[in-house]
Amino acid sequence: ENEVCYLNTNKCVCDIGYIEQSGDCISMKSLNCSQTVTSKVTDSVSWGIHPYCSAWGKSTVIGDEFGLVSYGTYSTGTGVGDDAMLFSGGSDSSCGKARSAKLYYECYCDEYSCDTEPAWDKTSLWWGEFNPCVYSAYVFTPLACSSKV
Repeated sequence: ENEVCYLNTNKCVCDIGYIEQSGDCISMKSLNCSQTVTSKVTDSVSWGIHPYCSAWGKSTVIGDEFGLVSYGTYSTGTGVGDDAMLFSGGSDSSCGKARSAKLYYECYCDEYSCDTEPAWDKTSLWWGEFNPCVYSAYVFTPLACSSKV
């Protein structure tokens, strides 16, 4: 249950939003954030998303002592389809209001060439700020491709 099978390898893995524990696929939403650390996705400049937990960026100017800028903690949504995963209550430094973020899972092959079959756990993260202090994160994964699972 809550598994998908990656067609290229016939390997069955936990679907988006689920994590394997003791052979079962458990909803990350039902777990404490310390139990899902392996689900964090970061980019090359250390901006990241911890699904169902938190979202953050990096800035030496407005960040905390580690340079991290909170974009909020999880409030609602799955990130799948039109159901954006929403984060709220982030840092208000240089914003005048609390930062927030939206996460969407997108098909890896819609953004990158899939001439060579990507591994089922391949991910890429892209951030945008389309409205001031409201960030959009796109996690590209083959598990979001209907032609791959």
